[in-house]
Amino acid sequence: MKISLKNILVFGALTALVSCGGDNKSKSTTSGSGTIYSQGSSSGSSTITSSANPEKVNSLFSQLTSALPCSSGQRLSTLLQYNVQGGSSNSYYSSNNLSGNFSPGTIAGEVGQLYMGTSTFNDLMIVAEITNGNSVIGHNVYVSMCAYQNLIFEGRSLSNFQAPYGMVLTKSTSCPYGVISSAKDTYMQADPYTSQYGQINAAPVVTTFYNIQCN
Repeated sequence: MKISLKNILVFGALTALVSCGGDNKSKSTTSGSGTIYSQGSSSGSSTITSSANPEKVNSLFSQLTSALPCSSGQRLSTLLQYNVQGGSSNSYYSSNNLSGNFSPGTIAGEVGQLYMGTSTFNDLMIVAEITNGNSVIGHNVYVSMCAYQNLIFEGRSLSNFQAPYGMVLTKSTSCPYGVISSAKDTYMQADPYTSQYGQINAAPVVTTFYNIQCN
């Protein structure tokens, strides 16, 4: 799959954008990639003062949700937020393998490089490098999932994000955004849910994210 979109205009915050349709499997593959034609730049920095998303992240999500709608169903209205402490600031052409213990919520600080990725079913991930001066203090991970049957749906919480194989973050020479070259078999738990038809037990949600081409 390849999607090309030119001259994307960015309007509003992410909270007004979660209306695209979607589909996600508990196990996704790495075939294909989307293409984003970026207008503008992600240079400069924004400051996170709370758990609210910085404007840079909202702007990128605006482009991604427009260019890469879910393959069927609905995109969940909840944007999942996790963080991992530490990390390294690499040279412009290099990659950073991000791993560690991911915690709920975000780290406060200046937003540096953004990295973007998608799954086969157009679940979306943005990783934001968080800095304090010249030092990288951690990374915030934002995940937008698509509904899938009785596994992922509006109202059922997802928790305990893990990336057992790490996430390969690569800076780009052709785009203001970096890419998530590989985030194999990321894990979340679909928490127990009580519906009018009975109890749904907890279940694993395993999703592979890969790069979005940017020109």
